[in-house]
Amino acid sequence: MQEKPRLDRGFSWAGEPGRAGQPGKRGEIHHMSYMKPRGAVIAGVEPGSPADRAGMRPGEILREIDNEPVLDLIDYLYLSAAEQTVWSVEDAGKIRRLRLVKGYDQNPGLEFDGAVFDRVKTCRNRCLFCFLKGMPPGLRPNLYLRDDDYRLSFLHGNFITLTNMEEADLDRIVRWKLSPLYVSVQSTDPDLRRRLLGTRGPADILVPLDRLLAVGIQVHAQVVLCPDLNDGEHLERTVEDLSRRQPGVASLAVVPAGFTRHHPAPLRPFTKDEARRLLTWAGERQKGFRRAGGVRFLYPADEFYLLAGRPLPGPRSYDDFPQLENGVGLGTHFAAAFRRRLRHQAGVAAGVQRRVAVLTGRSGRWVLEPLVEELQKREPRLAVRVLPVANRFFGERVTVSGLLVRSDLAEAIGSLPDDEEILLPASTLRDDAFLDGMTLRQLGAGRSGTVRAVPPNGEALYDALVAGWPDGGTCFPR
Repeated sequence: MQEKPRLDRGFSWAGEPGRAGQPGKRGEIHHMSYMKPRGAVIAGVEPGSPADRAGMRPGEILREIDNEPVLDLIDYLYLSAAEQTVWSVEDAGKIRRLRLVKGYDQNPGLEFDGAVFDRVKTCRNRCLFCFLKGMPPGLRPNLYLRDDDYRLSFLHGNFITLTNMEEADLDRIVRWKLSPLYVSVQSTDPDLRRRLLGTRGPADILVPLDRLLAVGIQVHAQVVLCPDLNDGEHLERTVEDLSRRQPGVASLAVVPAGFTRHHPAPLRPFTKDEARRLLTWAGERQKGFRRAGGVRFLYPADEFYLLAGRPLPGPRSYDDFPQLENGVGLGTHFAAAFRRRLRHQAGVAAGVQRRVAVLTGRSGRWVLEPLVEELQKREPRLAVRVLPVANRFFGERVTVSGLLVRSDLAEAIGSLPDDEEILLPASTLRDDAFLDGMTLRQLGAGRSGTVRAVPPNGEALYDALVAGWPDGGTCFPR
């Protein structure tokens, strides 16, 4: 069998669904049947690439490679890995067949208008805790998409429930060895899981999970924890069932259910005492898992530490950060990267004095303020303040930066000096616009100081504060 091609070769596409901070990240999913493939619309061709030399052009539709249909980016990556392939491309209703010659596993040089070329498989579950139930009306249509697609789980780390997966889905996962997958478990008690997912169909997660593990598919699992429902003894059973399936089940995150002020029937939040008890219990289980298998396996989300009023654990507590973009260890990882920069990089140029406001969600303040304090001890001419922004649009229980909208940000900066520089996390933007459709240009209009969107990682924030401009940032005015 031909060697499996690498899937990290820098391919890109427009409209790619992000992972961290996306609405519905913890929403639940349910598979639908395959739709008739529409083909892969070519959004761009890299000049001088194998695809360019073969004569492919933007706007054409890639239908097949070596007579196999191309349903998504996964098909494209695997089928195009060989050195010589025959491509069927449609242009204005006419099919052309092109021979493409390149190095094995070399990037053919195409960009697409999406990662899935037939149609994203969407959700029919009615989960009690689904975040998208609390999305207000009037936002961009793609924000209401509840994806139920194992392909996006493999490509982007989106969580799936495996509820009612079709044989065609399982066959394809096995054929392409799509591993790891990210699976939302909630409970290993079938009756409780059925209630949580709001489905009448089969809900025993261990049956499809064991089928995947038997063929070598690795899984990262999560439990969206709801007070008085799947916590307590139910959580203990779930953790026990999944831990027995290590290392196939490689990690288990426990995250609190989140909801906005628009949710039709909001669950109650965890209390401070409940969060503390959960962390104490999880800490004891982690010790046992580490002694037995070398990793902690069970990872509470950052929100539980914030709610409990406890400091985040150090980097070693997260092993290799297996669920970083699920909000598990994100604060610790961010802080560690910032401090590495602080120890090893040059400081602000002599004589330069700057005033900068760093906007963040309310939970971000918890991570950023100690870092800014450490920076200013070394850089006394750099005046930085962290400005936490209350989320009035979704409700103040939503504290993550990625769900801040332009109206809340504008209210927060309204009282700032006109010439003060403003940094905000790029996770607030989708396609250069906030979730409410407003743009960075509109937010910065009328200000003499720059408004910059910074990639949400510690290195980028340090560079923005010290060097004044991070790679990959967006700025208004430029």
